[in-house]
Amino acid sequence: MVQIFASLLAADKNNLEKEIDSVEPFIDGFHIDFMDGLFVSEKFYDISIVKRTWLRTRKPIEVHLMMYKPEMHFEELLNEGVERIIVHYEAAGFNAIYSFEKLASGTCSSLAFAYNPSSKIRHESIYRSYTQIMTVNPGKCGQKFDRKGLKKIKECRKYGHSCISVDGGINEKTAKAVLKAGADILVAGSYIFNAKDRIEAIEILRECSLEK
Repeated sequence: MVQIFASLLAADKNNLEKEIDSVEPFIDGFHIDFMDGLFVSEKFYDISIVKRTWLRTRKPIEVHLMMYKPEMHFEELLNEGVERIIVHYEAAGFNAIYSFEKLASGTCSSLAFAYNPSSKIRHESIYRSYTQIMTVNPGKCGQKFDRKGLKKIKECRKYGHSCISVDGGINEKTAKAVLKAGADILVAGSYIFNAKDRIEAIEILRECSLEK
């Protein structure tokens, strides 16, 4: 069965606890985006979002660092007990990746990797435990799904990536396509939080895994 992570980028930050409560029983985890205004055009970093989410749920929390210098925040996030810290290879660089993995070793957090639509996937063993395919250019909610991501999902499945997450433009139509291509996790923001019935929206995404 597919896992569904609700992206809090699309939630009302001023009513965060209420937003979390509205979907928490029906999803598998929460996804939080941080942006530096350089790697992506938008800028947002608020560690209190992580703290408030952690206090409200025991579901897994993953943090996606859309930043050129993720090392500035990596240790801080490790101390917050997040399940996954997702970085971009193209932003962090090869040497930083190994230092991150060493820092995460022995903690409750694991290191994961995200790829923009234009980025080449890495297949060395360090990169294959958790892979997030971006099917939009990261930074803004509500963008149109880029179908080139389907090829990347199939490529990751071919090379033995253990868990493949897809983030961007997820709805009832695109969910079927990415699951058929081999994805394991759907990250959905606007589709869930803008729905008239959020529970129904989540259930529709789950049912997509039965139809693939």
